[in-house]
Amino acid sequence: MKPTAEEARVLRDRIQRDPAWFCREILGCDPYDRQIEMIESVRDREQTSVNGANGVGKDWMIGRIVCWWMAAHADTRQAKVIVTGPTYRQIADIVWRETRDAYNNSRVPLGGRMLPSEAKWDCGDQFFALGFSTDRAWNITGFHSPHLLVVVSEAHNYPDDAMVAIKRLHPERLLLSGNPFSQSGDFFESHHGKRHLYNAITISAIDSPNVREHSERVPGVVTERDIAKMAEDWGEASPFFRATVNAEFAETEDGLLPLKWLTQAATDPLDTGGEVHAGLDVAGPGDDETVLVVRRGPDIVYQHGWREPDPRGEVVAALAPYRDRLIVLNVDSAGIGYYMAQHLRDQGLNVREVNVGESPSDGEKYRNLKAELYWGLRMRFQSGDVGGLVDDLAISQLASIRYGHNSRGQVQIESKDDARKRGVKSPDRAEAIMLAFAYGDGRDSTAELVRKFEGRDEQGLIGVLELDRRADMERGTSIANREW
Repeated sequence: MKPTAEEARVLRDRIQRDPAWFCREILGCDPYDRQIEMIESVRDREQTSVNGANGVGKDWMIGRIVCWWMAAHADTRQAKVIVTGPTYRQIADIVWRETRDAYNNSRVPLGGRMLPSEAKWDCGDQFFALGFSTDRAWNITGFHSPHLLVVVSEAHNYPDDAMVAIKRLHPERLLLSGNPFSQSGDFFESHHGKRHLYNAITISAIDSPNVREHSERVPGVVTERDIAKMAEDWGEASPFFRATVNAEFAETEDGLLPLKWLTQAATDPLDTGGEVHAGLDVAGPGDDETVLVVRRGPDIVYQHGWREPDPRGEVVAALAPYRDRLIVLNVDSAGIGYYMAQHLRDQGLNVREVNVGESPSDGEKYRNLKAELYWGLRMRFQSGDVGGLVDDLAISQLASIRYGHNSRGQVQIESKDDARKRGVKSPDRAEAIMLAFAYGDGRDSTAELVRKFEGRDEQGLIGVLELDRRADMERGTSIANREW
């Protein structure tokens, strides 16, 4: 039997007044109290900012909030939802999947048309929900509506100019959702200097129902076992642990690499077909790892660690798929690393021995080579010239590295002994990444090489190449194996 107008009005009023009821009775899901706090804040407050630990169900709840907003304004057919973020993967593969799942599994059909392969729910020309990512602020125009909800996922990485463009839409409700991985920008300020403009909600991993109930009742939500593993892997003093688990804005002034830069580098690597460089940090017996990192251009494409005392064969095998394009393998040659470097050179690999305790090329600015190479890595991250950083332990180690200046004003990196005193384990993966990106591209560009050869009339090009070939032969390598 078709419902009457009065029945429709009663149902609409209940949906608008009680979004938690809508989730349970209409969508057939069971949000926990902190998720209900999110949707009720969108109901009551113009601007909401949710700073959450990983795995507390923020994106799951955003999908249900989208459904509630559309249902709550169905009578007007004058409502829009814009869900945006810094990356297409975050919107299409994570947030919109949750929206589509809520729509498809609703106990009561919600109506309209949910597109199966696009982030769009179409109910009319002025009544729709749309998800997209953009790095161009001017793309965020024209989405005006008397009932406009804008949701920004991964707001800690969202560009400032795009945030300005969103606010120029004058949304009826604005919801920011992110992690405490940045010390600047609107998301950070929404929990600090601009807190009075937002309902600022912080959800730590401890707030998860699985943790509070000592269970694993809710699939996909962080558990006590997850927290224990992260504590073991990263250390509870790590800024990454404090941000990921405790939802703390845990950067330190002396941190070399801000979490914002590191999480921005957590992108899927692209197969550009470019040159390959690698770094190997060699560990002795014990709990430390020997770690190999391979990068193609700016993207990390391979990383692996071995705890066995002599992984020489494993390292050679791991490098086999890359050796035709491998320009250089930078090996930590201090201590037992020297013997690893000699073995790899004997296998025909172009090895550069790197002893980070040696003098830097710029002795005025850096205390030693380690400081110089780490500072070069810092500059790469700052300019966005690193990708494929998808290993959480590597991110944690990089985020834990501290620097300072000595009495001569030189940059110096905190020693491993000092780091251990504050509960930070040996940063083997961070060291391997630093080595993989050491010395830039590892060689001059072709144009730069040509300029270096200009004016060498006495030797000529043939003479210079002949000298280089002899030097290669003495080192046991061949110029024919190089890729200029």
